[in-house]
Amino acid sequence: MYDVRGKVAFITGVGAGFGAELAQRLAQKGALIGGCDINVEKALETADKINSLYPNACVAVHCDVGVMEDIEGAFKRVLEHFGRVDIVVNNAGISEFHKFIEDPDADWKTVIDIDLNAVIKGTQLGLNQMRKQSPPGGVIVNVASMAGFIPDVNMPIYVAAKMGVVGFTRSLGRKLLKTQGVRVNGIAPTFAMTNMGKLALQSEDFAKHVANSTVPVPLVIDAFMRAIEDDSLSGDILRITAQNGIDVLPTGRASQKKKDSSKL
Repeated sequence: MYDVRGKVAFITGVGAGFGAELAQRLAQKGALIGGCDINVEKALETADKINSLYPNACVAVHCDVGVMEDIEGAFKRVLEHFGRVDIVVNNAGISEFHKFIEDPDADWKTVIDIDLNAVIKGTQLGLNQMRKQSPPGGVIVNVASMAGFIPDVNMPIYVAAKMGVVGFTRSLGRKLLKTQGVRVNGIAPTFAMTNMGKLALQSEDFAKHVANSTVPVPLVIDAFMRAIEDDSLSGDILRITAQNGIDVLPTGRASQKKKDSSKL
Protein backbone atom coordinates (compact mmCIF):
# COMPACT_ATOMS: atom_id res chain seq x y z
CA MET A 1 0.00 0.00 0.00
CA TYR A 2 1.38 3.38 -1.06
CA ASP A 3 1.48 5.72 1.95
CA VAL A 4 0.51 9.29 1.01
CA ARG A 5 1.66 10.82 4.31
CA GLY A 6 4.23 13.50 3.60
CA LYS A 7 3.92 13.01 -0.15
CA VAL A 8 3.44 16.01 -2.45
CA ALA A 9 0.50 15.87 -4.86
CA PHE A 10 0.18 18.13 -7.91
CA ILE A 11 -3.51 18.32 -8.87
CA THR A 12 -4.97 20.19 -11.84
CA GLY A 13 -8.51 21.55 -11.65
CA VAL A 14 -8.32 21.89 -7.87
CA GLY A 15 -10.84 24.72 -7.63
CA ALA A 16 -13.98 22.57 -7.73
CA GLY A 17 -15.41 19.11 -8.32
CA PHE A 18 -13.17 16.06 -8.14
CA GLY A 19 -10.01 18.14 -7.80
CA ALA A 20 -11.18 20.04 -4.72
CA GLU A 21 -12.60 16.93 -3.05
CA LEU A 22 -9.50 14.84 -3.76
CA ALA A 23 -7.19 17.57 -2.43
CA GLN A 24 -9.11 17.57 0.84
CA ARG A 25 -9.11 13.75 1.09
CA LEU A 26 -5.36 13.59 0.48
CA ALA A 27 -4.70 16.35 3.01
CA GLN A 28 -6.74 14.45 5.60
CA LYS A 29 -4.35 11.54 5.12
CA GLY A 30 -1.25 13.69 5.58
CA ALA A 31 -0.32 14.63 2.00
CA LEU A 32 0.84 18.06 0.86
CA ILE A 33 -1.10 19.61 -2.00
CA GLY A 34 0.04 21.78 -4.90
CA GLY A 35 -3.12 22.66 -6.76
CA CYS A 36 -3.80 24.68 -9.87
CA ASP A 37 -6.90 25.91 -11.67
CA ILE A 38 -7.85 28.40 -14.38
CA ASN A 39 -10.13 29.95 -11.72
CA VAL A 40 -7.42 30.87 -9.25
CA GLU A 41 -9.92 32.35 -6.78
CA LYS A 42 -11.60 28.97 -6.46
CA ALA A 43 -8.24 27.25 -6.18
CA LEU A 44 -7.29 29.61 -3.35
CA GLU A 45 -10.59 28.81 -1.62
CA THR A 46 -9.68 25.12 -1.70
CA ALA A 47 -6.22 25.92 -0.32
CA ASP A 48 -7.66 28.10 2.46
CA LYS A 49 -10.08 25.36 3.48
CA ILE A 50 -7.27 22.80 3.68
CA ASN A 51 -4.81 25.12 5.41
CA SER A 52 -7.38 26.05 8.06
CA LEU A 53 -7.34 22.40 9.13
CA TYR A 54 -3.78 21.43 8.17
CA PRO A 55 -1.54 24.53 8.26
CA ASN A 56 0.80 24.98 5.27
CA ALA A 57 -0.44 21.77 3.65
CA CYS A 58 -1.67 23.35 0.42
CA VAL A 59 -0.52 25.93 -2.11
CA ALA A 60 -2.65 27.00 -5.07
CA VAL A 61 -1.61 28.69 -8.33
CA HIS A 62 -3.24 29.79 -11.57
CA CYS A 63 -3.03 27.52 -14.61
CA ASP A 64 -4.84 27.17 -17.91
CA VAL A 65 -4.04 23.56 -18.73
CA GLY A 66 -4.91 24.20 -22.35
CA VAL A 67 -1.66 26.17 -22.56
CA MET A 68 1.42 23.96 -22.24
CA GLU A 69 3.57 26.79 -20.84
CA ASP A 70 0.99 27.30 -18.08
CA ILE A 71 1.20 23.67 -16.98
CA GLU A 72 4.99 23.84 -16.94
CA GLY A 73 4.90 27.05 -14.91
CA ALA A 74 2.41 25.73 -12.37
CA PHE A 75 4.33 22.49 -11.93
CA LYS A 76 7.57 24.43 -11.47
CA ARG A 77 6.04 26.68 -8.80
CA VAL A 78 4.72 23.71 -6.84
CA LEU A 79 8.08 21.96 -7.14
CA GLU A 80 9.91 25.06 -5.92
CA HIS A 81 7.50 25.40 -2.98
CA PHE A 82 7.64 21.80 -1.72
CA GLY A 83 10.92 20.57 -3.21
CA ARG A 84 9.51 17.44 -4.83
CA VAL A 85 6.40 15.96 -6.44
CA ASP A 86 5.32 12.39 -5.66
CA ILE A 87 1.77 12.27 -7.03
CA VAL A 88 0.39 13.89 -10.18
CA VAL A 89 -3.36 13.95 -10.83
CA ASN A 90 -4.30 15.18 -14.30
CA ASN A 91 -7.87 16.03 -13.41
CA ALA A 92 -8.84 19.28 -15.18
CA GLY A 93 -11.27 18.83 -18.03
CA ILE A 94 -14.14 20.31 -19.98
CA SER A 95 -17.23 18.90 -21.64
CA GLU A 96 -18.46 19.10 -25.20
CA PHE A 97 -22.05 20.26 -25.39
CA HIS A 98 -22.05 21.99 -28.77
CA LYS A 99 -23.18 20.32 -31.99
CA PHE A 100 -19.94 19.32 -33.70
CA ILE A 101 -21.62 18.04 -36.85
CA GLU A 102 -24.08 20.90 -37.26
CA ASP A 103 -21.84 23.72 -35.98
CA PRO A 104 -18.94 24.66 -38.30
CA ASP A 105 -17.51 26.86 -35.54
CA ALA A 106 -17.44 24.13 -32.89
CA ASP A 107 -14.29 24.57 -30.83
CA TRP A 108 -13.04 20.98 -30.93
CA LYS A 109 -9.36 21.88 -30.52
CA THR A 110 -9.86 23.29 -27.02
CA VAL A 111 -11.47 20.02 -25.92
CA ILE A 112 -8.46 18.07 -27.18
CA ASP A 113 -5.99 20.51 -25.63
CA ILE A 114 -7.58 20.36 -22.18
CA ASP A 115 -8.87 16.78 -22.02
CA LEU A 116 -5.98 14.98 -23.74
CA ASN A 117 -2.91 17.14 -24.46
CA ALA A 118 -2.82 18.51 -20.91
CA VAL A 119 -2.94 14.96 -19.54
CA ILE A 120 0.01 13.98 -21.71
CA LYS A 121 2.00 17.06 -20.67
CA GLY A 122 1.22 16.63 -16.98
CA THR A 123 2.27 12.99 -17.15
CA GLN A 124 5.52 13.92 -18.87
CA LEU A 125 6.34 16.57 -16.26
CA GLY A 126 5.56 14.20 -13.41
CA LEU A 127 7.56 11.32 -14.84
CA ASN A 128 10.65 13.42 -15.54
CA GLN A 129 10.64 14.74 -11.99
CA MET A 130 9.77 11.49 -10.21
CA ARG A 131 12.50 9.43 -11.82
CA LYS A 132 15.30 11.82 -10.90
CA GLN A 133 14.38 12.78 -7.34
CA SER A 134 15.52 10.85 -4.28
CA PRO A 135 13.94 8.51 -3.54
CA PRO A 136 12.67 8.06 -7.12
CA GLY A 137 9.22 6.92 -8.11
CA GLY A 138 5.65 8.05 -7.65
CA VAL A 139 2.09 7.80 -8.92
CA ILE A 140 0.30 9.50 -11.82
CA VAL A 141 -3.49 9.37 -12.13
CA ASN A 142 -5.20 10.45 -15.34
CA VAL A 143 -8.90 11.22 -15.48
CA ALA A 144 -10.64 9.45 -18.33
CA SER A 145 -14.38 8.73 -18.49
CA MET A 146 -16.75 5.97 -19.46
CA ALA A 147 -16.99 8.04 -22.65
CA GLY A 148 -13.53 6.67 -23.34
CA PHE A 149 -15.15 3.30 -24.05
CA ILE A 150 -18.55 4.23 -25.45
CA PRO A 151 -18.80 6.10 -28.80
CA ASP A 152 -21.36 8.91 -28.76
CA VAL A 153 -22.37 11.04 -31.74
CA ASN A 154 -23.39 13.83 -29.36
CA MET A 155 -19.81 14.36 -28.12
CA PRO A 156 -17.36 12.81 -30.58
CA ILE A 157 -14.40 15.05 -29.67
CA TYR A 158 -14.80 14.42 -25.94
CA VAL A 159 -15.00 10.69 -26.65
CA ALA A 160 -11.87 10.89 -28.81
CA ALA A 161 -9.98 12.73 -26.07
CA LYS A 162 -11.01 10.30 -23.34
CA MET A 163 -10.24 7.26 -25.52
CA GLY A 164 -6.83 8.85 -25.98
CA VAL A 165 -6.39 9.14 -22.21
CA VAL A 166 -7.28 5.47 -21.77
CA GLY A 167 -4.85 4.28 -24.44
CA PHE A 168 -2.09 6.61 -23.27
CA THR A 169 -2.43 5.49 -19.64
CA ARG A 170 -2.52 1.80 -20.42
CA SER A 171 0.45 2.11 -22.75
CA LEU A 172 2.68 3.59 -20.04
CA GLY A 173 1.68 1.60 -16.99
CA ARG A 174 3.74 -1.58 -16.67
CA LYS A 175 6.80 -0.31 -18.51
CA LEU A 176 7.22 2.76 -16.30
CA LEU A 177 6.76 0.75 -13.12
CA LYS A 178 9.55 -1.62 -14.09
CA THR A 179 12.00 0.98 -15.40
CA GLN A 180 11.23 4.15 -13.42
CA GLY A 181 9.29 3.07 -10.33
CA VAL A 182 6.32 5.18 -11.47
CA ARG A 183 2.77 3.83 -11.57
CA VAL A 184 0.33 5.37 -14.06
CA ASN A 185 -3.38 4.65 -13.61
CA GLY A 186 -6.64 6.12 -14.83
CA ILE A 187 -10.16 6.52 -13.54
CA ALA A 188 -13.26 6.37 -15.72
CA PRO A 189 -16.41 7.59 -13.98
CA THR A 190 -19.85 7.98 -15.42
CA PHE A 191 -21.63 11.25 -14.61
CA ALA A 192 -21.30 12.77 -11.13
CA MET A 193 -22.86 15.96 -9.82
CA THR A 194 -19.84 18.18 -10.28
CA ASN A 195 -20.26 21.41 -12.26
CA MET A 196 -19.72 19.40 -15.45
CA GLY A 197 -22.38 16.86 -14.47
CA LYS A 198 -24.87 19.60 -13.67
CA LEU A 199 -24.30 21.15 -17.09
CA ALA A 200 -24.89 17.78 -18.73
CA LEU A 201 -28.14 17.43 -16.81
CA GLN A 202 -29.39 20.62 -18.51
CA SER A 203 -28.78 19.19 -21.99
CA GLU A 204 -31.68 17.44 -23.73
CA ASP A 205 -29.24 14.99 -25.32
CA PHE A 206 -27.75 13.92 -21.98
CA ALA A 207 -30.35 14.53 -19.27
CA LYS A 208 -31.96 11.07 -19.29
CA HIS A 209 -28.63 9.28 -19.41
CA VAL A 210 -27.25 11.43 -16.58
CA ALA A 211 -30.27 10.73 -14.40
CA ASN A 212 -29.85 6.96 -14.86
CA SER A 213 -26.09 6.73 -14.42
CA THR A 214 -25.02 9.33 -11.85
CA VAL A 215 -22.47 8.22 -9.24
CA PRO A 216 -21.76 9.97 -5.92
CA VAL A 217 -18.73 12.25 -5.91
CA PRO A 218 -17.29 10.57 -2.75
CA LEU A 219 -17.31 7.23 -4.61
CA VAL A 220 -15.23 8.76 -7.40
CA ILE A 221 -12.80 10.11 -4.81
CA ASP A 222 -12.56 6.58 -3.37
CA ALA A 223 -11.51 5.45 -6.85
CA PHE A 224 -8.85 8.17 -7.03
CA MET A 225 -7.47 7.03 -3.69
CA ARG A 226 -7.42 3.39 -4.74
CA ALA A 227 -5.57 4.31 -7.95
CA ILE A 228 -3.00 6.14 -5.82
CA GLU A 229 -2.66 3.82 -2.83
CA ASP A 230 -3.08 0.32 -4.29
CA ASP A 231 0.46 -0.48 -5.43
CA SER A 232 -0.73 -3.57 -7.32
CA LEU A 233 -2.31 -1.27 -9.90
CA SER A 234 -0.24 0.03 -12.81
CA GLY A 235 -1.52 0.82 -16.27
CA ASP A 236 -5.01 0.10 -14.96
CA ILE A 237 -8.30 1.92 -15.46
CA LEU A 238 -10.75 2.02 -12.58
CA ARG A 239 -14.37 2.24 -13.72
CA ILE A 240 -16.96 3.95 -11.52
CA THR A 241 -20.59 3.17 -12.38
CA ALA A 242 -23.94 3.24 -10.63
CA GLN A 243 -24.37 -0.48 -11.36
CA ASN A 244 -21.02 -1.85 -10.20
CA GLY A 245 -19.43 0.82 -8.03
CA ILE A 246 -15.63 0.72 -8.49
CA ASP A 247 -14.05 -2.05 -10.53
CA VAL A 248 -10.80 -2.47 -12.43
CA LEU A 249 -11.30 -2.97 -16.14
CA PRO A 250 -9.58 -5.95 -17.75
CA THR A 251 -6.39 -4.95 -19.52
CA GLY A 252 -5.95 -7.86 -21.90
CA ARG A 253 -2.42 -8.42 -20.60
CA ALA A 254 -3.09 -12.06 -19.68
CA SER A 255 -4.56 -12.92 -23.08
CA GLN A 256 -1.69 -11.12 -24.78
CA LYS A 257 0.82 -13.08 -22.70
CA LYS A 258 -0.88 -16.34 -23.70
CA LYS A 259 -0.82 -15.29 -27.35
CA ASP A 260 2.86 -14.40 -27.16
CA SER A 261 3.78 -17.70 -25.50
CA SER A 262 2.06 -19.65 -28.27
CA LYS A 263 4.61 -18.24 -30.69
CA LEU A 264 7.58 -19.75 -28.81
